[in-house]
Amino acid sequence: MKSSQAGQMTVEMVLLLVVVLAIGLVIQRTFVHGEFANKLVSGPWDQVSGMIENGKFGKPDKTRGFHPGHGSHHLSVKGTAE
Repeated sequence: MKSSQAGQMTVEMVLLLVVVLAIGLVIQRTFVHGEFANKLVSGPWDQVSGMIENGKFGKPDKTRGFHPGHGSHHLSVKGTAE
């Protein structure tokens, strides 16, 4: 290998390193400052937490009325008196 070819390979490797680092920094800034992961998790979690708390998909404060224990129950062991 000639020394000029070795120099060209070194320059290309340095340029590739710079490109990879730049892409890595952009991805890192997207995750840290853009809160991408937070949006990815918190969006579906609102729906799931409503299902866990109240048995219906949706935000927990909006589905609270659908919980079976929320309403009033008027039951009698004797049945209805007519």
